[in-house]
Formats: sequence, structure tokens, C-alpha cells
Amino acid sequence: MGCAYCVEAAPSLFQINNNDGKVDLIGSKEKNGIQSLSVNDALINEAKEAAKLCPAKTIILQIK
Repeated sequence: MGCAYCVEAAPSLFQINNNDGKVDLIGSKEKNGIQSLSVNDALINEAKEAAKLCPAKTIILQIK
């Protein structure tokens, strides 16, 4: 899915992939089709907003 609400909410973290039209997590590592990234405190609110707005609920935050 690529509705891009996350791109609007967190442009520092997400971008639309021009090859497939899906959204990618900028600077992430991918394993088994899952993208992951550790973010600093400055970006955590953007990440939370993106997760809240995602209609597919595919953004999962693990806060340590």
C-alpha cells in the first residue's frame, strides 16, 4: 500500500519509491521484507504521528 500519509507526517523518515510507488523507510535495513530503523528522540514524534495516521497499520513502533 502507498497512501503516503506517513510521508506527509514524517518526511524525514518516509519517501515514495519511484520504482514501485510504495513508501520506503529512509535509511532502514530490510530483512524478510520488513524495513526497520532506530530513530533519535528528535524524530520520535514524527514516527508516532506516521504510525497513528497509517490506515494499513503497517508502521510498528518499539520504544525502548
